[in-house]
Amino acid sequence: MDYDKLTQEQKTVADLIVEAAEANKINPSLLLAQAFQESGFRHIPNKSTDAFGVMQIRPGTAALNDLGDITDLRTNIYGGAKLMKQYLDRYKSPEAALRSEERRVGKECRS
Repeated sequence: MDYDKLTQEQKTVADLIVEAAEANKINPSLLLAQAFQESGFRHIPNKSTDAFGVMQIRPGTAALNDLGDITDLRTNIYGGAKLMKQYLDRYKSPEAALRSEERRVGKECRS
């Protein structure tokens, strides 16, 4: 991802992602890559998965993890960072944490 090629709106989102990553002691590059893959930094709903926002969090996941209003940009990004921190603490590596996230999303989409 080339920061200079992002729109101003995407740069604002990227800066907030870095802030959330640092607040959760996560490598910002990991959270930036996840958000870019999930949504392209767009804060929109995904009607096919019922997920919402930059971090593509489903309402059930938000409720189970007490993430708050995932339709709010800042809350969505900080919620995604909180989830990633939980995965990193549990699985001890970025690769395993991302695989866990992929499995969680896949399981939710099938339910």
